Amino acid sequence: MRIYQGAIRSIALVVAYLTCGAAFAQGYPTKPIRLIVPFSPGGASDIVARIVAPGLSEFLGQQVVVDNRGGAAGNVGTAIAAQSLADGYTLLLAASSHAINQSLHDKLPFHAINSFDPVILLDSSPFVVAVHPSLPVRSVADLLKMAKAKPKELLYPSGGIGSGSHLAGELFAAMAHVEIRHVPYKGIGPSIVDLIAGRVHLVFSPPLPIMPYVKMGKVVMIAQTGPGPSAQMPGVPAVATVVPGYKAISWHGILAPAGSPKDIVARLNAGLNAILKQPQITQNLSTQGLEPGGGTSTEFVGYIVADVEKFSKVIKSLDIHARDL
Repeated sequence: MRIYQGAIRSIALVVAYLTCGAAFAQGYPTKPIRLIVPFSPGGASDIVARIVAPGLSEFLGQQVVVDNRGGAAGNVGTAIAAQSLADGYTLLLAASSHAINQSLHDKLPFHAINSFDPVILLDSSPFVVAVHPSLPVRSVADLLKMAKAKPKELLYPSGGIGSGSHLAGELFAAMAHVEIRHVPYKGIGPSIVDLIAGRVHLVFSPPLPIMPYVKMGKVVMIAQTGPGPSAQMPGVPAVATVVPGYKAISWHGILAPAGSPKDIVARLNAGLNAILKQPQITQNLSTQGLEPGGGTSTEFVGYIVADVEKFSKVIKSLDIHARDL
């Protein structure tokens, strides 16, 4: 009889817990929400956060506060988010470097996949492959021809060792079987300045910093790194048309600390899907050269897993190690 009564009490506690959790999710949110951007203000991640935050604030009926926590290639802010309460009141705006950092750093106080619950992919964009106008290259085929004729002579800069622009170049070199020399800079901006000056030859750059110079004719865009045609760069051929299977995509998305209530994650996903379909949001992202995202949380985690696996192979083959956080 005691065992039976104990079982009844245990079941009652479980039911009460689940009921309480559901009620909590239905009442969410009751206070402002912090959206951690693990980079400094003014960059692409910060811009994306400030595009979507007002719409999310309106949808939830509570202010979404953008909190910039830059440092260690995004790892400082990411660690803060991973160690926050999993209650829906702290979110992380992750960039594609989130997947790269998992293999780049030997020790991190979080795991790119296991420490977070995916919410949604916000946007994606291919890198732009651009060359200095003096280089007699106007296509990927031209680039391959020159790179094979002059191994290790073509210089390509990046925003730093292990950055997306670096690994996009290394992935290209590996898949195209050519040798091009990497020149790391402290940020993609300074590397583009040297490309314009002719001190380096080509770059794999996110669209936002390079497109103004393409429009001014200071650099020549020869391709983009998506798997096929890009809606944001109509008429620009994909590298994959010459190097089959090549794909290097920059992206942003929303993550929540692992263990966040599923009902809250689902509500955030639904709200952000609706926001990303709003014409003004679509236009604002497109102006930055970004393709609006959306979809399910499961689709987003698949995106992250694929990037972790792809770039871990490149990082291991190059034996790259970044300073531990």
